[in-house]
Amino acid sequence: MVRNFLGQEEMVRVLSETDAYEQQVLPQLPPHTAFFSDPDDPLSVRYWDFEATHQHAPDHDISLFAAMPRHTRFAGLATACLGEPVIDDGKAPSVFNKTAGKSGETPPHQDNFYFCLQPPSCLTIWLALDPISPK
Repeated sequence: MVRNFLGQEEMVRVLSETDAYEQQVLPQLPPHTAFFSDPDDPLSVRYWDFEATHQHAPDHDISLFAAMPRHTRFAGLATACLGEPVIDDGKAPSVFNKTAGKSGETPPHQDNFYFCLQPPSCLTIWLALDPISPK
């Protein structure tokens, strides 16, 4: 198990920026740009894409999130897992929010079904923003 993948200072910044985005940007987005378990509960956000949502809130700084895929630790991990250099597509990451007790398990799946990359060489890195257990 990987612990403290990001340093404490980096993690505090990620959490702070994520909270600000959830509170300031998500409530003003059109329905098709973010998905919620309960559309009337902004805290039930399940998914958003920083690139797509940024079009609707261009004044909100997403530079931290846009830089995440190029972070030395993420890029190094991806290169080691893929066995080839990582290609930077310049896209900011997406957020998949799994609310404890509400989201259920994610079944095994192939992410390239959604990405449709050719060749199908890709990797998704999951970063927990809250403490989690092996369960």
